[in-house]
Amino acid sequence: MKYISLENIRPLGDLGARTALLCGRMTAADYRPERIFSADVSGWPGDWEGRAILAQTMLTRLTGLESSYLKANVAALEGNLNEKGYLKGILPDGEFDEQQLSGHGWLLRGLCEYYAWRGDEKVLELARRMAENLFLPLRGRMQDYPTDPSERTGGGAAAGNVSCVIRGWHLSTDTGCVFIPMDGLSRLWEITGDTRLGELLEEMFQRFRTIDLAGIKAQTHATLTALRAILRMYRVSGQETYLDAAREIFDLYLKKGMTATYANRNWFGRPEWTEPCAIIDSFIVAQRLFEYTGDTDYALTARAIWINGVCRAQRPNGGFGCDSCAGEGGSGDLLLVHIYEAPWCCSMRGGEGMAMGARFCFAQEGDTLLAPMFGSCRAEFQAGGGRIVLREDAEAARQGKVRFFVEENTAQRPVRLKALVSDGRDGGQWRVFRLPQTGGVIQVEFGVPRFFRGRRLMQGEWMLGMKDAGKVIDPERVLQARAAEAAPIADGYLMEKEALEQSRLRVLF
Repeated sequence: MKYISLENIRPLGDLGARTALLCGRMTAADYRPERIFSADVSGWPGDWEGRAILAQTMLTRLTGLESSYLKANVAALEGNLNEKGYLKGILPDGEFDEQQLSGHGWLLRGLCEYYAWRGDEKVLELARRMAENLFLPLRGRMQDYPTDPSERTGGGAAAGNVSCVIRGWHLSTDTGCVFIPMDGLSRLWEITGDTRLGELLEEMFQRFRTIDLAGIKAQTHATLTALRAILRMYRVSGQETYLDAAREIFDLYLKKGMTATYANRNWFGRPEWTEPCAIIDSFIVAQRLFEYTGDTDYALTARAIWINGVCRAQRPNGGFGCDSCAGEGGSGDLLLVHIYEAPWCCSMRGGEGMAMGARFCFAQEGDTLLAPMFGSCRAEFQAGGGRIVLREDAEAARQGKVRFFVEENTAQRPVRLKALVSDGRDGGQWRVFRLPQTGGVIQVEFGVPRFFRGRRLMQGEWMLGMKDAGKVIDPERVLQARAAEAAPIADGYLMEKEALEQSRLRVLF
């Protein structure tokens, strides 16, 4: 099974509207070349630049419309690099700033995706030089990275900061962010096959596996970004050790790092606010685990995260912001806006989020097309010895109806469509259809009951929230509440800014 390429899918409906809003946000002054190289004020060189290039590249591939400032941002990069080929300061030999490494991890990933799309050898050479001079000196030093909780300090604002220096490591309050570069490094390794990168990644992986992530209160974004890299390492190498580790750590995240609303706690054991960067990471990890294992529980987990976590975090301006951590130890029964928008990271991270939200709508296994999640889009396939174009209409999914319009089918052999349906209560089932000829329609119908999942109020796979009405709420009345009283938490992006900021939603009953 393999997901189709971004170039073969175009978002429509709600998914298209969300994508268009974010595309517009990515043209703002914050994401233009005159701004991205000076925007960082918290000591994360490469982070803003890399996330911007990555977001703009992914959105360009998804929509087919080149982001207005993408070429200019890439072109301006070289003039801002130091003599070693990376951004900002050069530390003495043997010293490493994990925030600088983390930020450049995003820059590496952005350059790799730009190269994979455009085939620009000059961009690939920039990535190679950056890896050579900033990252490869890490070989042999990862065992010195401080992982004892007593060596780490707490605190930390939404952007993180360097808090101390231990054994030459300049440590961040975003505990564990040194492992974020595994994402960019593994992508570069996948592209180039440089064995030295593979050796460094293995060393980072081995050190990562020794960490008590909950005990050290690791940042969940760093943890999940590392998981995405580990899954890529599995894809490249085929080593089951990587897949087993990813499954184990993701299970830890689901138990100790995820909030009641399918978002994330910014750190393990510190439910202070959510971070869409990590919510998007968790969505991608779940979908990749489904891809590599075939276990539909991962696909359903990804859907729950997408609907209730990712979509909730998008704001009316298209960007992404942070909420309170509903549930035990956080904001209790309520879901509140904590930071309206985090333009320095989360809004840009939304670029890959939207792209993967569309891409994960369809996968293919020979002459079988799979729909593991629903989203309005238009997709093209080569299957059955011909060309197939499907237009999916998922706008009535909340009412239990999704339609697939066959706009073109020149297949010479029978082609099947398998759609994963769920009423939110009892797992999922594959519905199998033989694909009709051009002009045909497949209609998928399923139940969307209202029920309690623990203390969550669900309507199918959609989590509902009610305007805060005091401490005591009759569960039976909640189950019978009108749609205007109990609405999906995913719809915040349709609200006015002030109304969203002031909203107090009861999400646990």
